[in-house]
Amino acid sequence: MIVSMRRAFIVARQSDRKALLEALAHAGLVHIQPIDPAKAVAEEQTLASLDRAGRAIQVLGEHQPSGDRPALKADQAADEVLRIQREQAEAQARLAALHRQIEHLALWGDVQLDQFRQLEQAGVNVTFHSVPARLVPEARADVVQVLCELPAKRVLVATVMRSGEAVLPEGTEPLPLPQHDRPTLRADAARIDQAIRQRQVRLGELAHLRKDIQDWQTRLGRQAQFGVAERSGLDNPDLYAIQGWVPEDRAQELPAAVQAAGIDAAVQTAPP
Repeated sequence: MIVSMRRAFIVARQSDRKALLEALAHAGLVHIQPIDPAKAVAEEQTLASLDRAGRAIQVLGEHQPSGDRPALKADQAADEVLRIQREQAEAQARLAALHRQIEHLALWGDVQLDQFRQLEQAGVNVTFHSVPARLVPEARADVVQVLCELPAKRVLVATVMRSGEAVLPEGTEPLPLPQHDRPTLRADAARIDQAIRQRQVRLGELAHLRKDIQDWQTRLGRQAQFGVAERSGLDNPDLYAIQGWVPEDRAQELPAAVQAAGIDAAVQTAPP
């Protein structure tokens, strides 16, 4: 329904600035029109807190409350939720990278690098090579063992020498030991997975506080709206003035609403 409106202008003392805005908000009569729209914005800190609250509520929406209810304030709970979300994302990425490494190390089986270090300390030199399959019989060492097939008609060969160096056929390529072994990587992956599970449990506990964070978000929203309204006026050291729109059939209520709040102000309404 279209409602006829009148322009409203209100000027009060600078010291009554907050009380005036609270009175107008309580009366719900005036739709404030910013004098300088570029300045009519909420405080950055309030907007940042609103963003934190919204993101935390979204995260907790995926979790059912479980376990004990934490004794935290809403802002503390939101910060912990977002910290856990970051840690979970980092852990999932790390876990995926570990699984890729484990897959790429399938060639080496479940051998542990410490075993090679122990052999070396005992005077046994174990080396690995990619050798053309047809030339394997030409390899000379204390032990020559074919471990598996490789692409391009090559095989992985292990040689063992107690002294000197193995003699290997032309076209042989050395394969250095990997920097990590699969058992160690699997142990790391298990620890990361356990930490992920523990953080999931904590999110279930924090889900008890979702309503508290929503209430905090509502308060922040009102605070942001008040900040926008406050910065919509005209400021000087002595006076504070605002302009806006008021329904024509309720324009006469505006001076009374200001006066009822105990505020001395000049109130004027005019046609659009």
